[in-house]
Amino acid sequence: MSAIGRRIRATLGERFPLMVARLVSRAALGVLGIVLVFFVLERVLPADPARSLAGLGATEAELDTVRTAQHLDTPLEEQLTFYVQRLAQADLGQSTRTHRAVAEEVAAALPASLTLLAAASAGGVALGLLLAMLGTAGWLGRLPLIGLAAAASVPVYGTAAFLLLVQGRLGDLPGWTDVAIPAAALGLPLAQEVARAARTSLVAVLRQPFIFAARASGLGPFRTALRHGLRNALRQPLAAFAVHAGAMMVGLMVVERLFAWPGLGVYLLDAIIAQDLPASLGACMAFAGVYLVLDILTAALSVLIDPRLRLE
Repeated sequence: MSAIGRRIRATLGERFPLMVARLVSRAALGVLGIVLVFFVLERVLPADPARSLAGLGATEAELDTVRTAQHLDTPLEEQLTFYVQRLAQADLGQSTRTHRAVAEEVAAALPASLTLLAAASAGGVALGLLLAMLGTAGWLGRLPLIGLAAAASVPVYGTAAFLLLVQGRLGDLPGWTDVAIPAAALGLPLAQEVARAARTSLVAVLRQPFIFAARASGLGPFRTALRHGLRNALRQPLAAFAVHAGAMMVGLMVVERLFAWPGLGVYLLDAIIAQDLPASLGACMAFAGVYLVLDILTAALSVLIDPRLRLE
């Protein structure tokens, strides 16, 4: 076991194997749910799954070929077995729009979207936590929270359009702004959710006796919240992040389209417009996989941060 693994096990104690088993079972149930949902969307709900997979302009001969190749003329349980085998080989079908493998197109577009999501998540969480701590320092520190709430009340497309206009008016900007500006449009609602959850949690934590002892030793409100309150208040902001991650992926399509960002959101939007079912389902499955990974990581971080979860 690596040094990091030994440190984590020492932190979690004897309940480490049980927590790992819980996280693994959570991931397995999530994967099973994703597979079953997308199997139903591809092969059960369409009136003619072969036409959906082959495209609207397919001939009868092409439809017969698709039915045979995709096992659509077999019972559902056999189709499910074939579907799982396809997914195990990273086979998401062929796009009816580009006639290329969907898995290759998704793999090419996904890194750009992950870059944008990572930047928006990091910026949104950092801004939300900072403003939540400032909000504990008195009424003056709450003013940025009010401003954030007002800014986050604007829909994502409105914020993105405004920032795009500002970017155009400013002219030449450093290269890093190409990521920072669309990430700001995407991460602003996340910052509001994290700030709201963090401030609610911090208010409860800052009423604890150990906080009064820290204040009595001479620490100011902000330093007390940073050094002693933040870690004990992180559970609710993490939960808010996990919930809002799905909404960020929805907003990703709008932001990527407005900023001409070559990511999976634009790919999904183009596939939906073209009625390209394999590409649409492949992109949605990739987003579902990313959300599942974020959910598992958030659950693991919650256990590491909050000792009370180790006793449940």
